Amino acid sequence: MTISGEETRPGTGPMSVCLIGKYPPIEGGVSAQTYWAARLLAERGHHVYVVTNADEVEEQFRLGLGDDDAAEYQPCFPGGGFVRVFRPERFGRRMDHIPQSNPFVSKLAGLALQVVREFGCDVVVGSYLEPYGVAAHLVSSWTGLPLLVQHAGSDLDRLMRVPELGAAYQEVFRAAHTVITKPGLVGRFLGMGVARDAIRMSPPYAVPPCFHPDAVPLSAEEIGALARSLPGAPPMPAYDSSLPTIGMYGKPGEFKGTLDLISALGRVRASGRSFNLLLLSGRARTEMLREAVAVHGLEEHAWLLPFVPHWKVPRFIRACTATCFLERDFPVVIHGPVVPREVLASGTCLVLSGEIHDKQIYRETLGDGDNFVLVPDPKEHDVLADRLQGLIDRPETAAGIGARGRLVAADFPGSGLFAEAWEALLNDAAGRVPSAGPVAPPVRRTFAEWVEGRLPWARDVLGDVLDELTAGFVADHPVSDNSPAADGADSVVLDAYCEHLDKRYEGPAAGQVRELVRYQRARLWALRVGEPCPGPVMPPAPDALAGQPITLESVGTLHPLLRAEIRLERFGGETVRQFCRTGGANERPGHDRVVVCFARLANLATTELRMNEATAMLLDTCDGSVPTITLVEHLARGGGAEPSELTPRLLGTLAKLYRAGLLVFTRPPAPQG
Repeated sequence: MTISGEETRPGTGPMSVCLIGKYPPIEGGVSAQTYWAARLLAERGHHVYVVTNADEVEEQFRLGLGDDDAAEYQPCFPGGGFVRVFRPERFGRRMDHIPQSNPFVSKLAGLALQVVREFGCDVVVGSYLEPYGVAAHLVSSWTGLPLLVQHAGSDLDRLMRVPELGAAYQEVFRAAHTVITKPGLVGRFLGMGVARDAIRMSPPYAVPPCFHPDAVPLSAEEIGALARSLPGAPPMPAYDSSLPTIGMYGKPGEFKGTLDLISALGRVRASGRSFNLLLLSGRARTEMLREAVAVHGLEEHAWLLPFVPHWKVPRFIRACTATCFLERDFPVVIHGPVVPREVLASGTCLVLSGEIHDKQIYRETLGDGDNFVLVPDPKEHDVLADRLQGLIDRPETAAGIGARGRLVAADFPGSGLFAEAWEALLNDAAGRVPSAGPVAPPVRRTFAEWVEGRLPWARDVLGDVLDELTAGFVADHPVSDNSPAADGADSVVLDAYCEHLDKRYEGPAAGQVRELVRYQRARLWALRVGEPCPGPVMPPAPDALAGQPITLESVGTLHPLLRAEIRLERFGGETVRQFCRTGGANERPGHDRVVVCFARLANLATTELRMNEATAMLLDTCDGSVPTITLVEHLARGGGAEPSELTPRLLGTLAKLYRAGLLVFTRPPAPQG
């Protein structure tokens, strides 16, 4: 059967899907991917009912929708597929309660429940955990419909670090029929107790077909009108589209490289060159950007624009001589932006940071100066300025780079594969057909190969004896080369194997092996929910700091309290150099014995902090019993230092522990009686 030119699987028929998630006019990559998933499913004949609170998004994160966007917003297709969008009532006096909050979870869950019952939906999908995944979980529990949950980067690696949120999200994951994730994160979900056969790989997001070189560039009049629509927009001369134009789109900020770009172009402008800077950066940080533009002398050359719908972004890209994506030092490690692929597909010259270049699976096909322009570290503004100046001086060179970049994009997976993968996930959840997608990364050929992959130190230390030890383990345990325990994600089996090494190996490297095994088992302890904690489990307590900067004024009267389960272990320096992945908290390089703090966070992200003995002692004092200022005075007296000398160092250490998710700052308990 063919619908709108796409082949659907025989016998499946159209599905009714309730999708709760981000959607335009919410800006950003998650909203865009939700939109395209819904649209492409509808194009294949399915009925997609989107339930979203997008209408209540803050102005600074809202993209502009016009009357001409209505058909794209809720598309319908000749084969009968469609997208319908449902929005709950906006928050108002009818919803007043104390303490006041916008009841997004209740509103979304209640509206989705009505949608499911009215239209007979087959499945419910929650895309992004807060509030959508939680609301979808409620709907699934009320109706018995299968639940599919898809996370992003910021919800899994930022929101889920908050203990009370993490506890709720773990329940959502464990209850879901399908958890949609990436191969490298499978172990985390197994550690949370998610069933192995519930884990599916995320559909391979494809660049939407609207990103192509034939997209009509935004006109000078459209650019001027968009710029003037921002509140407080200064008077600007008429936009000159004949000048070379450097562009960037997406949320602005330090880690996004926006300020690096402005600083570098200030250097280029100081050399006397004329150009345009287009920033499709939304409404969130316009004052910061205007200040930076003024500092670097770009007031008459920089145009700040509000966000436009994702289907119009190709027109912005085609209005640029070169489009930059300069993200660096980004705090969410699993963040995987798709902007570079969109720029390449549009046939415009891509200027890319080294950090994002290294994340691209197609990086081997990219050649600096041939089909893209590489900036290893955008913080080196002179280097960035030099690369941009070359493109401004020679727009024809930039055009050639963009055209060759388009050839790279021609080999990217098509949107049909993205839609087919979603269709397979939905059919599997609804019990229609077996899923075609893998439930976990491909298995290794042998159990021995899996062991060496998980314990890269073992062969170097043990040599051929490793083969004998592995054979002995296999003889004593129910594992085989193709068993699920050999797929590289089962920390329980690996822990048992480490225990086997510890007990069975008696050779000349026994001391070294025992220390390496002890480190490995401590890491595995942190990757499993429900394993006993070697120390006391701290009672729940809210964080009173609420994201403020850590200063003596902000935390002096608050009580630091350990919130994560931790275990402190001491190792030799060579062992730590083989293992430790996270930067030190006041560790002295070269010290014979190093303290490593293993922390078990709700999202089970590997968190291992090197630290000195003083920091380890500090953790012991963070029991919530004393305020920070008293802690400073006590430690100063014990070390023979003045509080004024110790305070900056102590606050810096507390800030590192706070950012890592190990502790919170609480208010003292109310007096009794």
